[in-house]
Amino acid sequence: MPKTPSGEVKLYQIRLGLGLAKTCDDEAAETPERLPPSVFLRRIVEDYLTLYGIPRSQFAELEQDRKEMKLDKREYIKELLDARLRLVREKKHAGSPPRKR
Repeated sequence: MPKTPSGEVKLYQIRLGLGLAKTCDDEAAETPERLPPSVFLRRIVEDYLTLYGIPRSQFAELEQDRKEMKLDKREYIKELLDARLRLVREKKHAGSPPRKR
């Protein structure tokens, strides 16, 4: 395996459709650091595996919740985003005047 300053690494090759590849290239270029696409994609994988680097105690608590819900990580993250969206919508509707009919 190749070595880097941070240790040994394993190389993966993936295929992305051209549309998805362009989106990755564009998103990587829009980061403040203007990341190369490979670094951008590695960050996505690291974030997914560590739930965005949250503290271990929080990660463990959410992992337990995920297992109790019998969801894989992808479905669990979608569930978290859906719950957040519902809170955003409730907040938006709470501050708006009632609709006239």
